[in-house]
Amino acid sequence: MKRNFLATFLILLTLIFVSNSYSQQDVSGWYWLNGRPTGNTLNWVKIINSNTIYAVGNFGTFMKSTDGGDTWSVNSQVGAIDNSPTGGGATRVLNAGWFFDANTGMVGGQSLSGNPGVISRTTNAGNTWTYIQYNGSGGTVTNFYFINSTTGFLCGNSVTKARKTTDAGLTWTDISGNLPSATFTSVYAFDANKIIVTSDQTKIYTTTDGGTVWNESVLPTTLTTLTDVYFKNANTGYVCGNPNYFAYTTNAGSTWTQSNPPSTVGQRRLRYSGGAVYLGGAYTEIYKSTNDGVTWTPISFVDGSNPDQPFSFIMYGLDVNGSDIAVVGNAGALNISNDAGSTWRNKNYSVSNVYNNHGNENYSGILVRPADGSLDPANYKIWLGPSGGGKILYSSNGGASWTGQITSHTTSIFQIDFVNSNTGFAAGGNAFSGIGQMSKTTNSGTNWIEMTLDPENSGHQINSVDFIDVNTGWIFGGLPFNLGITCAKTTNGGSTWIQQPNNVGYNSSCQGKMADVNTGWFLGNVLFKTTNGGNNWIQSTDTVINTVAWSSLFVFNKDVIYLNGDGTSSGQKKVIRSTDGGTTWTDLTSNLLDFTVFKTYWLNLKYGIVSGTNGYSAKTTNGGLSWTSSNPGGSTTVGLSLPDKNTWYTIGDRNTYFQVWRKLDNITSISLNLTMEIEGFWNGTTMVGDTVTVQLRSSTAPYAVIDQSKEFVNKNGYATYEFNSAPSGSYYITLQHRNALETWSSAPVAMTAGGNIGYDFTTSASQAYGNNEVLKSGKYCLYSGEVTRDGTINLADIVAVSNSIVSFKTGYVPTDLDGNKICNLTDLLIGFNNSISFVSVKRP
Repeated sequence: MKRNFLATFLILLTLIFVSNSYSQQDVSGWYWLNGRPTGNTLNWVKIINSNTIYAVGNFGTFMKSTDGGDTWSVNSQVGAIDNSPTGGGATRVLNAGWFFDANTGMVGGQSLSGNPGVISRTTNAGNTWTYIQYNGSGGTVTNFYFINSTTGFLCGNSVTKARKTTDAGLTWTDISGNLPSATFTSVYAFDANKIIVTSDQTKIYTTTDGGTVWNESVLPTTLTTLTDVYFKNANTGYVCGNPNYFAYTTNAGSTWTQSNPPSTVGQRRLRYSGGAVYLGGAYTEIYKSTNDGVTWTPISFVDGSNPDQPFSFIMYGLDVNGSDIAVVGNAGALNISNDAGSTWRNKNYSVSNVYNNHGNENYSGILVRPADGSLDPANYKIWLGPSGGGKILYSSNGGASWTGQITSHTTSIFQIDFVNSNTGFAAGGNAFSGIGQMSKTTNSGTNWIEMTLDPENSGHQINSVDFIDVNTGWIFGGLPFNLGITCAKTTNGGSTWIQQPNNVGYNSSCQGKMADVNTGWFLGNVLFKTTNGGNNWIQSTDTVINTVAWSSLFVFNKDVIYLNGDGTSSGQKKVIRSTDGGTTWTDLTSNLLDFTVFKTYWLNLKYGIVSGTNGYSAKTTNGGLSWTSSNPGGSTTVGLSLPDKNTWYTIGDRNTYFQVWRKLDNITSISLNLTMEIEGFWNGTTMVGDTVTVQLRSSTAPYAVIDQSKEFVNKNGYATYEFNSAPSGSYYITLQHRNALETWSSAPVAMTAGGNIGYDFTTSASQAYGNNEVLKSGKYCLYSGEVTRDGTINLADIVAVSNSIVSFKTGYVPTDLDGNKICNLTDLLIGFNNSISFVSVKRP
């Protein structure tokens, strides 16, 4: 089938244990293919020693390096759980941390309002974490400070204010006293009683009685936010802020002298080390002073040798330990020096910057294709549509490295569709500007040529493109305020397009997919279907379809389609499936969280994935009866691919950068996707659905049964079988049905553990061993009439059918050869014709 773009977290936020390992880049199993080691903004960094470095950031990100920053393990599940209706099981922002040594420490950030406020604590270097509650009403932690191994403080927003611990962070008490409603950005303590906090209101608050009474000091500046405070001794201290601000005191804070560094960018973090003050926050420089901030020396941390790094932007975290310095910031930027700032190493891999010049890149479409049939993810070809136009990002090695393929797109590319290994199409646009754009390649993307669109199509954002062959294709798009939808067809490879109206003139956003040259669907706020190549598009009259806000659709074949949508209200359907071309629908919501599903992708009838708000993703291996949830730790995911059972991809479009993730599973079962028709059940258009047992048999005599599985075969003669016991090898496929002749595949079929194999018995008699099928209405079918299961359709079978007719048998019985649940002369005629032809099982 042509490929296109297209653990539930019910956790109380009180003393909950989170188990992790560092066997992969992210403990959730996801790996950042671009933006490595992360594209999430980093807010805090700590150099434990020359080898061990920790950092935290957005979406609950905790990162750990044990080789001085060269490689990193990522845990995106350390922050407080976002269990809001749109949270998607994501973990919330981490702002700061404190480590007593390489093993024991804590990190904190946002907690959901109205839920317990928590921090996360580890005693084994971040391998496992425990949530520690510090209040009962949520809020935000912005900073920590400890005066010894047990006594410390945290501060935060107006809900959190100021808290104290005397047991190394296991419990916390409120010491907010008379602190006003404000966000408190940093904390410093001289001892258990004298504590200083800074605020977002140009004010410093000091207590000398452990937090009962706080005294306010206003700095002589008009800036909005103080961001950090530190005292090197009882008298001399420093504060910094945003916009660009620094001040020092030499009289314990009675008065302050402003002495800003030579920067136009706000200072977010200060550190004191080796007799020097360091400031971080600017795009390309930190600042150092050896005279308490009276004068400053800029130190550039730009690593010009690495072009594959995020654009220079705000740096939020800074740490200094001897001659080792680390700065972290926007889009996961990570720079390290081991010689006091003389030279720097940037440790990112974020190649979009090189190709698109859009700043920190997001993506709006993904296409993954196995190369030459290989199921090794290292060989997969990947195309990414940039969210702001420019070059398509391309990898020929599964995302290990990337290059840019030139396009003239100035707007987002939402979908890329390849008809074969050479010919492909890219479509996109901008709904708010009324722009639609398309490109075409005939050399695998080496060159993309812009296609000329008529005003009807160039004025609408094109959401999806679908080509059946190199000549015949469709585009779908538009939004209501762009004067209607675009639904157009070409029969000459896109040189010209013909608009295809629908039966009600529906005016909405639009995306679509064709199952074949005749049958397809497009989705606005309701569903439309065509069975004649788009000459007529007819709106569904199903009230289930028309009363739900659907986000997208996935078309598996002409009978099997999926819709997904807004599930933020409890009980709302999030994924539904039809196996009869849209006539009836089954809810696959199961145990999915209440969230909006933006995309779904299906490899077969059992294996599918979904993604949506706040990075929430889930996978099913049983057709949607149950789902296993996962979150790569990022923003809303808008694109999916499932090229094999063990490898899934997703991309994100906002709130963080370079969001391209891959997850590898370890599924060893064999999926076998079979197409078959049963002679008596097939009427030339559809087949009566029924259960069929499939056996995998050894390729050598005596052809022992290695594994077997039973499934319901739908009206299109299609079913997915799962074999859990058969190892990799070549097997004969045998079909067993209640009244059809046992039929074998013509030869052993090669199967790989974890593989997804297809076999079609209907295309030719030679698909069956000994050509042992009958042609009926264009399909090769299993012979009907083998009622007695002796391997031959003979007089005994005819007698059995005759007896059932005489006794007026009805219902689900073996002698009903046409599946209408009535035994009559039609059944007798089917069996009689096959009996006089001496039809029998043919085996190797």
